[in-house]
Amino acid sequence: MSARASRGLAGIAAATATGATLRALGLGAQVPIDDEFHALRAGLRPDLDLAYLFLHNTLPEDPLSDFSSPLALWVRLLATTVGVDEWTLRAPMWLASVAVAALVGLAARRAAGAGAGVAGAWLAALCPLLVMYARVARPYALVALCGAVALLAADALRREAST
Repeated sequence: MSARASRGLAGIAAATATGATLRALGLGAQVPIDDEFHALRAGLRPDLDLAYLFLHNTLPEDPLSDFSSPLALWVRLLATTVGVDEWTLRAPMWLASVAVAALVGLAARRAAGAGAGVAGAWLAALCPLLVMYARVARPYALVALCGAVALLAADALRREAST
Protein backbone atom coordinates (compact mmCIF):
# COMPACT_ATOMS: atom_id res chain seq x y z
CA MET A 1 0.00 0.00 0.00
CA SER A 2 1.35 3.38 -0.94
CA ALA A 3 1.96 6.18 1.54
CA ARG A 4 -0.82 8.23 -0.05
CA ALA A 5 -3.30 5.35 0.31
CA SER A 6 -2.25 4.90 3.93
CA ARG A 7 -2.82 8.60 4.59
CA GLY A 8 -6.25 8.30 3.02
CA LEU A 9 -7.20 5.43 5.31
CA ALA A 10 -5.77 7.29 8.30
CA GLY A 11 -7.85 10.34 7.39
CA ILE A 12 -11.00 8.21 7.14
CA ALA A 13 -10.20 6.61 10.50
CA ALA A 14 -9.61 10.02 12.11
CA ALA A 15 -12.91 11.33 10.77
CA THR A 16 -14.73 8.22 11.99
CA ALA A 17 -13.21 8.51 15.47
CA THR A 18 -14.09 12.20 15.64
CA GLY A 19 -17.63 11.44 14.51
CA ALA A 20 -17.96 8.69 17.13
CA THR A 21 -16.85 11.09 19.86
CA LEU A 22 -19.17 13.84 18.66
CA ARG A 23 -22.10 11.43 18.60
CA ALA A 24 -21.33 10.16 22.11
CA LEU A 25 -21.18 13.57 23.81
CA GLY A 26 -24.13 13.91 26.17
CA LEU A 27 -25.79 10.72 24.98
CA GLY A 28 -26.12 9.28 28.48
CA ALA A 29 -27.95 12.37 29.74
CA GLN A 30 -30.54 12.39 26.99
CA VAL A 31 -33.99 11.27 28.15
CA PRO A 32 -36.34 9.08 26.09
CA ILE A 33 -38.98 11.04 24.17
CA ASP A 34 -41.92 10.29 21.88
CA ASP A 35 -41.50 6.94 20.09
CA GLU A 36 -38.66 5.93 22.41
CA PHE A 37 -40.92 6.34 25.43
CA HIS A 38 -43.76 4.38 23.80
CA ALA A 39 -41.40 1.54 22.85
CA LEU A 40 -40.00 1.49 26.39
CA ARG A 41 -43.50 1.31 27.80
CA ALA A 42 -44.45 -1.57 25.50
CA GLY A 43 -41.16 -3.45 25.75
CA LEU A 44 -41.18 -3.39 29.54
CA ARG A 45 -44.80 -4.53 29.94
CA PRO A 46 -44.75 -8.19 31.04
CA ASP A 47 -48.31 -8.78 29.78
CA LEU A 48 -47.30 -8.17 26.14
CA ASP A 49 -45.70 -11.24 24.58
CA LEU A 50 -43.07 -11.22 21.83
CA ALA A 51 -45.58 -12.11 19.10
CA TYR A 52 -47.68 -9.07 20.00
CA LEU A 53 -44.64 -6.79 20.08
CA PHE A 54 -43.71 -8.03 16.61
CA LEU A 55 -47.16 -8.10 14.97
CA HIS A 56 -49.07 -5.32 16.73
CA ASN A 57 -49.22 -3.06 13.67
CA THR A 58 -51.20 -5.69 11.75
CA LEU A 59 -54.03 -5.62 14.26
CA PRO A 60 -56.93 -3.34 13.26
CA GLU A 61 -57.46 -0.31 15.47
CA ASP A 62 -55.10 -1.49 18.19
CA PRO A 63 -54.98 1.24 20.85
CA LEU A 64 -51.40 0.30 21.78
CA SER A 65 -49.95 0.42 18.27
CA ASP A 66 -48.07 3.67 18.81
CA PHE A 67 -44.61 2.10 19.07
CA SER A 68 -41.93 0.68 16.82
CA SER A 69 -41.84 -3.13 16.81
CA PRO A 70 -38.05 -3.44 16.38
CA LEU A 71 -37.41 -0.91 19.14
CA ALA A 72 -39.88 -2.58 21.52
CA LEU A 73 -38.24 -5.95 20.84
CA TRP A 74 -34.80 -4.36 21.44
CA VAL A 75 -36.05 -2.99 24.77
CA ARG A 76 -37.36 -6.44 25.74
CA LEU A 77 -33.99 -8.03 24.85
CA LEU A 78 -32.13 -5.41 26.87
CA ALA A 79 -34.50 -5.75 29.83
CA THR A 80 -33.94 -9.50 29.98
CA THR A 81 -30.15 -9.31 29.55
CA VAL A 82 -27.99 -6.27 30.33
CA GLY A 83 -30.63 -3.73 31.33
CA VAL A 84 -32.11 -0.67 29.65
CA ASP A 85 -30.54 2.77 29.90
CA GLU A 86 -29.98 5.69 27.56
CA TRP A 87 -26.80 4.17 26.12
CA THR A 88 -28.08 0.64 25.53
CA LEU A 89 -31.36 1.93 24.09
CA ARG A 90 -29.54 3.97 21.45
CA ALA A 91 -26.48 1.74 20.88
CA PRO A 92 -27.57 0.30 17.49
CA MET A 93 -28.29 3.75 16.11
CA TRP A 94 -25.03 5.16 17.48
CA LEU A 95 -23.05 2.31 15.91
CA ALA A 96 -24.89 2.65 12.60
CA SER A 97 -24.30 6.40 12.47
CA VAL A 98 -20.59 5.97 13.21
CA ALA A 99 -20.33 3.27 10.54
CA VAL A 100 -21.90 5.63 7.98
CA ALA A 101 -18.90 7.98 8.21
CA ALA A 102 -16.46 5.14 7.59
CA LEU A 103 -18.47 3.61 4.75
CA VAL A 104 -19.07 6.92 2.98
CA GLY A 105 -15.33 7.58 3.20
CA LEU A 106 -14.50 4.14 1.82
CA ALA A 107 -17.06 4.46 -0.98
CA ALA A 108 -15.72 7.89 -1.99
CA ARG A 109 -12.15 6.58 -1.80
CA ARG A 110 -12.96 3.67 -4.11
CA ALA A 111 -14.84 5.87 -6.55
CA ALA A 112 -12.66 9.01 -6.65
CA GLY A 113 -9.44 8.48 -4.71
CA ALA A 114 -7.94 9.02 -1.27
CA GLY A 115 -8.67 12.75 -1.04
CA ALA A 116 -12.34 12.25 -1.86
CA GLY A 117 -12.50 9.45 0.69
CA VAL A 118 -11.14 11.64 3.46
CA ALA A 119 -13.45 14.51 2.49
CA GLY A 120 -16.47 12.20 2.34
CA ALA A 121 -15.68 10.69 5.72
CA TRP A 122 -15.31 14.12 7.34
CA LEU A 123 -18.54 15.37 5.77
CA ALA A 124 -20.45 12.35 7.07
CA ALA A 125 -18.74 12.46 10.47
CA LEU A 126 -19.63 16.12 11.04
CA CYS A 127 -23.07 16.11 9.39
CA PRO A 128 -25.49 17.51 12.00
CA LEU A 129 -28.35 15.33 10.80
CA LEU A 130 -26.31 12.13 11.10
CA VAL A 131 -25.14 13.22 14.56
CA MET A 132 -28.77 13.72 15.58
CA TYR A 133 -29.75 10.33 14.14
CA ALA A 134 -27.21 8.69 16.46
CA ARG A 135 -28.89 10.28 19.47
CA VAL A 136 -32.44 9.04 18.94
CA ALA A 137 -33.71 5.48 19.12
CA ARG A 138 -35.44 5.62 15.76
CA PRO A 139 -34.43 3.85 12.55
CA TYR A 140 -33.05 6.89 10.70
CA ALA A 141 -29.40 6.00 11.34
CA LEU A 142 -30.06 2.44 10.17
CA VAL A 143 -31.57 3.79 6.94
CA ALA A 144 -28.50 6.00 6.46
CA LEU A 145 -26.32 2.93 7.01
CA CYS A 146 -28.27 1.07 4.32
CA GLY A 147 -27.63 4.02 2.01
CA ALA A 148 -23.89 3.88 2.71
CA VAL A 149 -23.84 0.13 2.04
CA ALA A 150 -25.74 0.80 -1.19
CA LEU A 151 -23.01 3.26 -2.23
CA LEU A 152 -20.38 0.54 -1.80
CA ALA A 153 -22.54 -1.99 -3.64
CA ALA A 154 -23.17 0.41 -6.52
CA ASP A 155 -19.44 1.05 -6.83
CA ALA A 156 -18.76 -2.69 -6.82
CA LEU A 157 -21.33 -3.19 -9.59
CA ARG A 158 -19.83 -0.31 -11.57
CA ARG A 159 -16.37 -1.82 -11.28
CA GLU A 160 -17.62 -5.27 -12.24
CA ALA A 161 -19.46 -3.92 -15.28
CA SER A 162 -16.36 -2.09 -16.51
CA THR A 163 -14.22 -5.25 -16.54
